[in-house]
Amino acid sequence: MRHVLLIIDEGQSMGALEYAVLCNIQNYLEEHQVRLTVVAIGTQVLTYQHQAFALGDDAELAARFMVRSDRFRGVESVAHLRYALQGYDDSEWPAGSGIAYTRHFLPTAFDTGFRLAGLSEALWAEFMAQAPPPLLRKLEVGMEYVGKSAEWLLEHLRDDASPAEHLSDALIRQAVDQTQYRLHMRSVARILQGVGQ
Repeated sequence: MRHVLLIIDEGQSMGALEYAVLCNIQNYLEEHQVRLTVVAIGTQVLTYQHQAFALGDDAELAARFMVRSDRFRGVESVAHLRYALQGYDDSEWPAGSGIAYTRHFLPTAFDTGFRLAGLSEALWAEFMAQAPPPLLRKLEVGMEYVGKSAEWLLEHLRDDASPAEHLSDALIRQAVDQTQYRLHMRSVARILQGVGQ
């Protein structure tokens, strides 16, 4: 197959000029029987950009590069969080080593049954506690905050036969605090209040 997949991060930063360049690249590739698929990953600004292109003079750009959009949802429940944290417990690191990511950081604890997924309920409770009340009904926690919290915990938990005994609410709170989650969620709440007015 002669196919190029171009993945663009921070796609909301692209304007009409960058999309025009992509048109030229796509035209060139098509002349050489190569298909181009562009996947832009970005914030909700991409939705507004699509509308602006479609309603303005750049409708061709929307038709070419903004045919479909999908919303990436954050972690929405304890079950989702457990699934995400289980990835640390089940995946190898370094690749091919046969060592689970969690075990790499906490070998003694891991060998005696500790799993990061076991912290799902405590971590979810802290995400809920730090979210502004208007967001609690449909809370979504971005993977950035889940990942940074999990990695912080892996670096700061005691590696012994029973790390859960040393686990405190304060430690869980510190893991979430250091991600700036609370500040982010306050910003989201303010934005949503502005949209609702």
